[in-house]
Amino acid sequence: MKKGTLIAVSAIALSLTTASLGDVLFDNFGFGDSYDTRAGYTLSEGAPINFDWDHGDAFTVGGGDFFLDSIDLAIGLLVGQNRIFVDVYTTVDGLPGVVIDSAVVDGQMGPFGNANPPIVALFAGSTILQDGEQYFVIASTDSDSLAAWNWNILDDIGPHAFRQDLGDWSVSNDTRGAFRVNGTLVPAPGVLALLGVAGLAARRRRRTMKRTTLFGVGGALLFTAPALAGGTTQYNDRATFESQLGTIILDDFQAEGYLHGDLVDEDFIDIHTNAHMSGILGETDYFTTGFDNANIITPFQGDHAYCAGCNGSFELGFTTTSVSSTNGVFGAGFDIEFNQADLPYHAFVTFGDFSTLDVALPAGVSFWAITSSLDIRSIIWVLRMADSPRTAASL
Repeated sequence: MKKGTLIAVSAIALSLTTASLGDVLFDNFGFGDSYDTRAGYTLSEGAPINFDWDHGDAFTVGGGDFFLDSIDLAIGLLVGQNRIFVDVYTTVDGLPGVVIDSAVVDGQMGPFGNANPPIVALFAGSTILQDGEQYFVIASTDSDSLAAWNWNILDDIGPHAFRQDLGDWSVSNDTRGAFRVNGTLVPAPGVLALLGVAGLAARRRRRTMKRTTLFGVGGALLFTAPALAGGTTQYNDRATFESQLGTIILDDFQAEGYLHGDLVDEDFIDIHTNAHMSGILGETDYFTTGFDNANIITPFQGDHAYCAGCNGSFELGFTTTSVSSTNGVFGAGFDIEFNQADLPYHAFVTFGDFSTLDVALPAGVSFWAITSSLDIRSIIWVLRMADSPRTAASL
């Protein structure tokens, strides 16, 4: 997601609670169970976004065989039922293989974007995780719910699994969600079978799912009436950009209308159709190209953030603003609070004469702006135009 000027510390969650039992087999939380509150992997089933997603991350056991006791995860709720399913899978040919244990976590998620303590998935303590073996921790939601598994802040990257519509698993080397696996060392070697497979059929199975990341969006939008000629210029500094402008219109997503989506109107998420989103301030035409009519506004570090899906490609049009010429606006600028490093988004600019420019945006947090004497009709936010429309990666 995104937002304006904030102290860097507010971008992580810091909680002093822990539910560790016995030995820690894996842990990528920061100090005090801190994690990135700005971004994470979408966990969803059905409404409100009508796209379903499962995500998971791998870890490898070391130092002996362990009974699985608990798993702590940084997962926040946006809307729907406060319930998360946590499965542990074996690894087969690099992909999630067979479920060997499962837990249901009820009522523990705090609102996504806040510094919530980790949720705790408790297991029976009878499943053995074998020394040297890789396992996947997979998280999913209940019906008609939307949550997000927050990313770690340690730059920890590893095998990340995702699937769509209960289809085949895919795995990429990506930022892992924040989680910790706790176990008890098996006291003596012996011939011990993996337990915990029986009884899992009663669990639940529902849905479709998908791979994408929630959230990480551009911040305020600045528009200006044509003022200076001189070709096309890009900026990475707000002050320099604003010095070139005449009239400035700022959209920081704080207007009351953004907090009441016409598709979903909840405390922690609002989803707008393209027409509704475009009509709130009336200065930008929003059109989601990856997911249909999925303009999402969520609270973020005391302000609000925008994403399209989340996350998917989207188009912003500038020919109908109060400062537009017939060909668009002189300039547009954006606070981008997150752009995924391994799949960074581009800005595909269409000018007033219908010529175009493909701009590779920097990863992470940035300010980016552009002015042109040709005027700017629209900007499509996508990985590459060859990939449009897109329903993966995070901006």
